[in-house]
Amino acid sequence: MNKWLGAVFAWVFPVMLTMAAGLDGAPVRPQSFPKVALLPGSIPYYASVMLDVQTNQIGYILFDGNVANGYERLYFWVPDDMNFRTPKIYKLNEETKRFGPIKFRPRHDQDDIDIVWSFGWSRAGGAYEHFDYQTGQTRKGTTTVYPQFWFYCDYACKPRSAGARNDAQVDLTIPGPIGAHVWTNMPAALQPWHTLNYYMTVKLVREKDATQARFAGQLYYGSGHRCVVRTMPRETVCTLTVAPYLGQMSYSNDLTWTQALIEGVNLKLDYGWYDMNWNIVCHGLRVYPRLDAAVRANPFPVSRFDD
Repeated sequence: MNKWLGAVFAWVFPVMLTMAAGLDGAPVRPQSFPKVALLPGSIPYYASVMLDVQTNQIGYILFDGNVANGYERLYFWVPDDMNFRTPKIYKLNEETKRFGPIKFRPRHDQDDIDIVWSFGWSRAGGAYEHFDYQTGQTRKGTTTVYPQFWFYCDYACKPRSAGARNDAQVDLTIPGPIGAHVWTNMPAALQPWHTLNYYMTVKLVREKDATQARFAGQLYYGSGHRCVVRTMPRETVCTLTVAPYLGQMSYSNDLTWTQALIEGVNLKLDYGWYDMNWNIVCHGLRVYPRLDAAVRANPFPVSRFDD
């Protein structure tokens, strides 16, 4: 247990440090959100997001509504911004169930960057029912219903030095929960392109004289929110190494992003126990290799299939 907790901490702690470091130059949070016309019975929730990757400009969000009637509007405010110095209203799109999109093209010394934010919400809690395997009984009950808020960030980054090359851009959608709260207890502004994690899964397939292992990469925000990857720069490197447990390395290769995240890699492995390791480097993103025991069994078995 202590080893597992240590592995999780080793993955989470750098992410926390990066989030804090990225906000060192952030502007001081204003005393309050500007006064706006709220819906009757509104219980507003507040959150904030980054609008660039260099100057730490922050956009502030007010979700307008309540959990009973729904959150039907969103106010978006950016202090001292020409377009958002007065909070703008966004109504919930009934088809997409999202507020937005809200688009930004921040100035950057070396890269062309596009950031598009949209937001959503859902109800959590209420009636529940689950089977208790210890007692053999079905448990029923209710909990308080509360709102959960979500973000969807379309992020694209391309070095200007790449010119017209289409294979030099990172373009992906990052989804996840956004920590909305009261104004005085609002979490730090989100910049999810700096806090992604990457790991690989392995699936065993029957072969005539050996077992074929299929390795496939996963790019996530947090532990359960998979990113939609449209493209990554050609120079992106995804490293995979495989070795017999406590033995010499049997496979080590730098994969392209398509091999790692879309196509997968197939290896024929002899029967036995193996360990694997991975990493990823991509311009415009800060991605951490997730190596905790929850996603990397160490070692993992390659066994014979029963006929």
